[in-house]
Amino acid sequence: MEEIGAALNQMVPLKAPGPDGFSLAFIKSTGPQWEGRMWGKEGFMAVKLDMSKAYDRVEWRFLEAVMKKMGFDDRWVRLIMMCVTSVNYKVLVNRTPMGNIIPSRGIRQEDPISPYLFLICAEALSALLVKRKVRHWKRMSRILQIYEDASGQKLNKEKTSIFFSRNTEQMTKRRILELTGVPENHRFDTYLGLPALVGKSRSQAFKGIKDRIWKRLQDWKLKFLSQAGKEILLKAVIQAILTYSMSIFMLPKCLNSEINSLMQKFWWRQHNKDSGIHWMS
Repeated sequence: MEEIGAALNQMVPLKAPGPDGFSLAFIKSTGPQWEGRMWGKEGFMAVKLDMSKAYDRVEWRFLEAVMKKMGFDDRWVRLIMMCVTSVNYKVLVNRTPMGNIIPSRGIRQEDPISPYLFLICAEALSALLVKRKVRHWKRMSRILQIYEDASGQKLNKEKTSIFFSRNTEQMTKRRILELTGVPENHRFDTYLGLPALVGKSRSQAFKGIKDRIWKRLQDWKLKFLSQAGKEILLKAVIQAILTYSMSIFMLPKCLNSEINSLMQKFWWRQHNKDSGIHWMS
């Protein structure tokens, strides 16, 4: 608890968390700086950490403490915590809702604000890593254990992976992989639903967003929605998929046009047809 407190004291108020909160600091260098580490005598590695049931394990007291330390207004923190702690669940038994389950931790799946809250929690881990200037796995393991104990998170080693710069010696790679017990990954595809590394082809990097939207709109059940139901789906679900992505990245114009086209076709489509007449732009 003392180390968590010391790390929180190092955090700058209102610091904006990024999508790479669980990667080592130098993974943020996705451009020339990272490319520069691919050469020379000293090799580098980036660790992509995967937390098991990450949303379900978030401790409410931990989330509240981190938000206050980051400088958010007390009233705003209270409003957020009211949203987080007011959830309750019921279980369907033979299609009948039963019981009233009141959780004591966790943040809601599919809630548009949940990714931001999760990144706020991850900022505590970033502060620990920066404070300790991690260069050895054993020291990093200790830091991860401290973070797990305080936040409620638990590292999933099966989905955790390591990315090495191309100038890392093979013997060094083998020793690290044996010590950590996690697999090597030759490229990071996504992190929290967003591309971890964006190359020259931005359209290809964000193609997964378009695919997610297309799958949602292709559900056969949606063919029976009324026009009002379609409007709610487009505004509350489809646009929410884009909200988080567009708060981090500026999406390519061609991708925006393709997504708009998908939404327009869904809006004007008739119940028994693949496409309908577009009455207006």
